[in-house]
Amino acid sequence: MAELRQRIEAFIQRHKEADVTDCVLFDDALVQLVRISRILHTPGEHALLVGEPGLGKRSLAHLASFIAACRTFHLSLSRYATCFHALLSPACRK
Repeated sequence: MAELRQRIEAFIQRHKEADVTDCVLFDDALVQLVRISRILHTPGEHALLVGEPGLGKRSLAHLASFIAACRTFHLSLSRYATCFHALLSPACRK
């Protein structure tokens, strides 16, 4: 676990250079980061991160995508979006 923490800390330092977010890595966050990373590296897998606001779901997802060299986008619900497909179509065009 200590070796994994050191490797993730190195990724966090590189991520800080690309983005200005600060990240504190608790043991639970490390476990969730490994799970998200595993999902990103498995072709055809999907995830929906659900939980209370402010727990770091988006930060962990951005860090995991940075490690996996994936492109990220953020869906925001608005009163103008009539369906989920309307939210995803601009991201799929890129």
